[in-house]
Amino acid sequence: MPALEETMASDARPGPFATRDEAAGESPYRLLFQRNPLPMWVTDFETFRFLAVNDAALRHYGYSREEFLAMTAKDIRPPEDVAALVELFADLKENLPVREVFAAGSWRHRKRDGSIIDVEVFLTPIAFQGRLAQLVLAHDVSERRRAEEALRRRTKFLRLLQEVAMAANQAGSVDEALTYCLERVCAHTGWELGHAYLLAPGTDEELAPTRLWYSADPERFAPFQRFTATIRFRKGVGLPGLVLASGKPQWLRDVSEDEKYPRKKVANQLGIRAAFGFPVLIGANTVGVLEFFLTRPKEPDEELLEVVAHIGAQIGRVIERSRAESQLREREARLQVMTRKMPAVLWTTDRELRFTSSTGAALAALDLHPDQVVGLTLMDYFQTDDPESPPIAAHRRVLAGCSVTYEFTWKDRTYQSHVEPLRDGGGEVVGCIGAALDVTERRRAEEEVQRSREQFRELARRLQSVREEEQSRIAREIHDEFGQRLTALRMELAWLGRRLGGRQAALRERVDQMIESVDATIDSLRGIAAQLRPPMLEDLGLSAAIEWLTQSFAQQTGIPCRLDGRIPERALEPARAGAAFRIVQEALTNVARHAGAGRVTVTAQPNGSELVLLVHDDGRGITDHERHSPRSLGLAGMRERALAVGGKVCIRRAPAGGTLVTLRLPQEAASGNGSDP
Repeated sequence: MPALEETMASDARPGPFATRDEAAGESPYRLLFQRNPLPMWVTDFETFRFLAVNDAALRHYGYSREEFLAMTAKDIRPPEDVAALVELFADLKENLPVREVFAAGSWRHRKRDGSIIDVEVFLTPIAFQGRLAQLVLAHDVSERRRAEEALRRRTKFLRLLQEVAMAANQAGSVDEALTYCLERVCAHTGWELGHAYLLAPGTDEELAPTRLWYSADPERFAPFQRFTATIRFRKGVGLPGLVLASGKPQWLRDVSEDEKYPRKKVANQLGIRAAFGFPVLIGANTVGVLEFFLTRPKEPDEELLEVVAHIGAQIGRVIERSRAESQLREREARLQVMTRKMPAVLWTTDRELRFTSSTGAALAALDLHPDQVVGLTLMDYFQTDDPESPPIAAHRRVLAGCSVTYEFTWKDRTYQSHVEPLRDGGGEVVGCIGAALDVTERRRAEEEVQRSREQFRELARRLQSVREEEQSRIAREIHDEFGQRLTALRMELAWLGRRLGGRQAALRERVDQMIESVDATIDSLRGIAAQLRPPMLEDLGLSAAIEWLTQSFAQQTGIPCRLDGRIPERALEPARAGAAFRIVQEALTNVARHAGAGRVTVTAQPNGSELVLLVHDDGRGITDHERHSPRSLGLAGMRERALAVGGKVCIRRAPAGGTLVTLRLPQEAASGNGSDP
């Protein structure tokens, strides 16, 4: 090496890296060396010993200057890297002289505390203190490497998340999405085995295994898969159960260290160690768990757990979408069955009122097949341009944004129709959608029921009339026949009493008792006759009859009862007056039997063309069940009496308490509805 020898020989003065003993002053080179913020040192080419180090090296590596100068460059390398260092120095010696700085690449150095750092090394051969040496600059790139590794991992995880998200959106089924997810997670993370659990049917407390696996070594892991297929996990049991209970990812560093791990025995046999699992979520609800296994212990990776939590949410959306699609298919199937079976027609039109679809079982009654009218307008089908035609008028209103319900008869069939606006995605009305229910049979049945009701009411009116007539006849016979005979009997007894002498006092007393009994019988017969047909109703009118009724009620029951207001004379024709009297009489009878009242008021309110009578008690109040009970025959009779004469009765609990009976009767001939409002 003549060139190197010449270089070393020409450097007779103290070099820039001379010790303080060799130079009294500071050279610019020495200052640059000492004050460089990056670690620098000089090592002997032959022995690798440190000949000089700067302050940055002392600070960064943690050694003192004396410790550094007592070591070689081999001492700050891991043992496995020493051979590469020796090879590097040998290559450099073979290629001397080298004047430019040489980038020696990345190396691992060991600091005084034993930690390993990554450094990039730059060196150049120099002559130092009369020997061949290396000037070395070491740049610690550990933080940069860690940042680069973190970025690489984050990029890899984000790519995994992106791949799973895209696959989830494109998956044709839940199984397809789960299988892809298992394969991708294992491929990106290096884990060797993955499996999917889903909730057992009918419960959210237990997970059932699926047949969905990813295995890097199917033959090796087959026993573990077979054993797993036999186990279900409840909340809190095993890794899947822990995930189900927490709703969060879980990590086991080494399953062999977990005494409670249910699959520990078979896992140990196959060398399975680390495991983690994460939930498949729909909202906050866990619907499945994905678990993964590795054949070596591994510390928890928080970044990986964060990523798989997002993956679980993505897979959850697939399951949610699958459920929604399944429910939609079921609803559509039910709707198809309904539209085929129910007696209805469904149709859509465009804005020109041209049919775009038609379906429904009721088409057959119109001699039509599904979609047979497509292409025809409503005007074509109904053979009219009349804008007032119910179907056409209704559809015109719907095109303006309204919803319309109407009834229409067509081809001897009656249809109850409802039409709504048909809108596009922007909310604009683009046509109509309608449904028409064939109510022909229902209308016929309703008409028949109405006819039957009218016949029943006519019969009831006739029976009531006959009853009133019979009661009047019986009342007259009681008054005329029994009354006259009893009066004659009394007169005979009175005559007999006057003829008896004083010596017959006992007999005279007996005759007097008989006279009293006859008088009581006459009074009783008069009361019975009055109940059957009050004479004052015909003689004095309805107002006097009701006043007599209230007084009789108070005397018989001890419950105060009064009539407020007056009924105009001849306000009602006889049939209606009789009905009014009987309804008030029945109302008072109900008060006495059921109300537990302390006071009753009957109020008369003439009101234009109708008369209103109110019967109000302060008792317990009638219940809804009592109002509508089929056993409440008295209430039904009151309603039917009112109906028979064109009036109506309302019976309800009064706002202030008790029961209020309201009778409304027209003061002129009219027809009405007797049901409660």
